[in-house]
Amino acid sequence: MRVDLIPTETWDRLNVNVGRIWPKLQEGHLRVHGGLPMAVSESAMGLAQLFSHKRSVAVIKGNSWIFDGIIPWFLRETYNVQSISLSDLKTSEQIQAWTQGLNKDTVFALFAEDHPLTGETWPWRELDETLNRQKIFSLRVSHSAFLRDPAEAVLPFSCRFCTVGDNLAVSLSGTRLKLQAPVSSSLVWETQAVEQTTERRLQEGCDEKVVLDFEAQFPEQRFFVAEAPRVFDRAVLVFKDVSGEALLRRLAAKLAIAPAFGGLMDTANLCRWDSLRLYRGWWTDAPHEDVLRGLVTFSMELLKRNGFAKALRDEYDVLRRGH
Repeated sequence: MRVDLIPTETWDRLNVNVGRIWPKLQEGHLRVHGGLPMAVSESAMGLAQLFSHKRSVAVIKGNSWIFDGIIPWFLRETYNVQSISLSDLKTSEQIQAWTQGLNKDTVFALFAEDHPLTGETWPWRELDETLNRQKIFSLRVSHSAFLRDPAEAVLPFSCRFCTVGDNLAVSLSGTRLKLQAPVSSSLVWETQAVEQTTERRLQEGCDEKVVLDFEAQFPEQRFFVAEAPRVFDRAVLVFKDVSGEALLRRLAAKLAIAPAFGGLMDTANLCRWDSLRLYRGWWTDAPHEDVLRGLVTFSMELLKRNGFAKALRDEYDVLRRGH
């Protein structure tokens, strides 16, 4: 027998509890969602319904997959979707020109602060501030950039969507943006698990020196060959002459890490994801397939572990000799 009831107060209490875990926000609202796609969809569609007289939206493509599942809905609803590639918004002049050219009935602009795989970021703060001045809602996805300052103030017309887990996201919205979350509020929530996952995620942190010192030990394998704006929560290397998945499987076995690399390391290799279309369409100027095949990332926890660099080099040498 099933008594098919879900008290929405559970979600309300969960928001309060996670708000106590999250570094204190000066003002604004914190809400828990059932994953990043749900968080962004609920907010974007909620704004569209609230401001139904506005029929234009904007999106910046090139560094996140999240838009692929949302924008088609607005196209079907005959919204004017104003899109631009991130590669065309690298300077202050380009940002100002694009925002000034947006339609007067633009309800929101959707963009990502950082790349979900490499952690590369860009000067999004100027865009966020400009959109707020124009009273256009700024909906920005933060795959990992929020780890640099989880308590960073959110502007009144902004909402920041922070990825906490596979099916867990936290939205931090400004004072002028408070929407309902009809799906997230109706989910069955395991409160203790959510709180523990949130605490672990916030503890990951960033350390530029640790990352750069580790990558300096592998000069021929560095992905970022020059200074680039990035989130220093991970090291990014490319072993072009071996499979990134095979390398990590050997390394995970040696370090007794399981399953799925334990969230401590990962690879862009498509075999790891069992996918052929994983990067298709959304990643502007994606690296060559040979680079993606051997691209690997390592968490701060591993970088600080004694002997990790040697273990990585040893397993790489063994795998390379096998070729």
